[in-house]
Amino acid sequence: MWVRISEVAQFHYISDFLVGYRRHSGQQSLQRRQWEDGFTILKDACARHSYGLDIKRKRLAVLYYRFGQHDFRQRQFASAAKNFFLAGLLDPVRATKFLMTGSIKCSVS
Repeated sequence: MWVRISEVAQFHYISDFLVGYRRHSGQQSLQRRQWEDGFTILKDACARHSYGLDIKRKRLAVLYYRFGQHDFRQRQFASAAKNFFLAGLLDPVRATKFLMTGSIKCSVS
């Protein structure tokens, strides 16, 4: 939905918190299926709009990073490592920043 809205409207950054976000174990965003759907959403968006290769590559990196987070939480460490590696290949600048700041948040509960 946000991709389609961004194609016809501009977004602006607001530093204030305007909404709350509750996390729980059954929510959709913690399930792998949401990130699998991201590939379909990206493909459809690219068919509607001529995004540059850089945008496609960075979006794919985010999807693989989210797969890595999910797999790590599920203790599927080999799959997580593969997905983090792919994310790093697709967006090495962002991956380097994550590694330098220790921002990878994948706590195993």
